[in-house]
Amino acid sequence: MNLQSVFAPLLRPVMHRMYLTRATQFDEVGTVPGRVVFLGDSITEGGLWSEWFPELDTLGRGISGDTVGGFVPGWRLRWMSPWPCHF
Repeated sequence: MNLQSVFAPLLRPVMHRMYLTRATQFDEVGTVPGRVVFLGDSITEGGLWSEWFPELDTLGRGISGDTVGGFVPGWRLRWMSPWPCHF
């Protein structure tokens, strides 16, 4: 038995609650059309986007523990309208 197998089940509910809290905050705050939005996990959450890209109007929307499944279903992307997205 390793530490991960012991602690993962205990931390999962806490991490899920933190994820939902942050996602709800993003829903409530919304966004402004024309901004560059960074979606992702903890690396994105910790990004200093406005410092790294001072010429762009950036918006960091990273959530620790996020996966593609976190924003593919649509509820995480709904505040990004209007489309199109530019890659």
